[in-house]
Amino acid sequence: MAGAAFGLVVVLASPHRGTQAWVVWASLAIALAATSGAVFGYGLTLWPEITGLGPIRLGRVAAFVAQIAAIGCAILALGAVLTLSQKTDPAIVRERDLSGLMLTMFAGLAAVPVGAGLGAIRERARAPHGTPGEQVEQILALNRLLARLLGAFGALVALATLALGAALRQGIHPQPESAVVIIFGAAWSVVVACAYAPAAGALREAAQALCRTVVPLGDTPAADLPSRTEDRRQLEQALGVDRGVLAGIQSGLIIFAPLLASTTTVFLPG
Repeated sequence: MAGAAFGLVVVLASPHRGTQAWVVWASLAIALAATSGAVFGYGLTLWPEITGLGPIRLGRVAAFVAQIAAIGCAILALGAVLTLSQKTDPAIVRERDLSGLMLTMFAGLAAVPVGAGLGAIRERARAPHGTPGEQVEQILALNRLLARLLGAFGALVALATLALGAALRQGIHPQPESAVVIIFGAAWSVVVACAYAPAAGALREAAQALCRTVVPLGDTPAADLPSRTEDRRQLEQALGVDRGVLAGIQSGLIIFAPLLASTTTVFLPG
């Protein structure tokens, strides 16, 4: 509710209120703000599940979040420069308001618990403990949490890209700006990948090490190799070893691709 209320305040303060383009943008902006608030709360609710799997070094998690935030701020600055440089007409430049910046910053702040969760998963994956069975339980749980956090992060990127596409159609001389929308969507996808890849990589390494421990092949007699190899393959498949980091990003952001394609179709010239 707080996110939706913030979005409502932002759209009502827009100087373009009342125009046809404003109605489309306002709907997407409120949806983005509401989703941001939901994602913030969702990230917080997942934190106890992650810490329940073992101790977390909070200092490392904070450093990880700071690195991702630095990348996001750099992209935000680049996006602002590109947006302002698309039109040189002073009358159009004066029309630019802070609505987009406020929404982007709000979405970025909402993603902090998600980024912290991804950093915590990376730290937890680097220090598995317990019996092999307990480690399997930990890896399976971390894989589920990782997929859920990636989906939440991807939803923010998709809605932010759609809202930007609608925002650029506002103004006295609305003209779709393909470069800005495409760069924005691609750049924030890179931010998601930078947050996801370290956690996914650490989890995959932990799963590989566990598979080698549980189903070793080095001293297996030749006659037993086929069955042992099949056991190893099944365990690796269950723990996600056979799924690469890039494949995980693509599956986690599967909804984002058609949304971005729709953005370029609806908001950009053919």
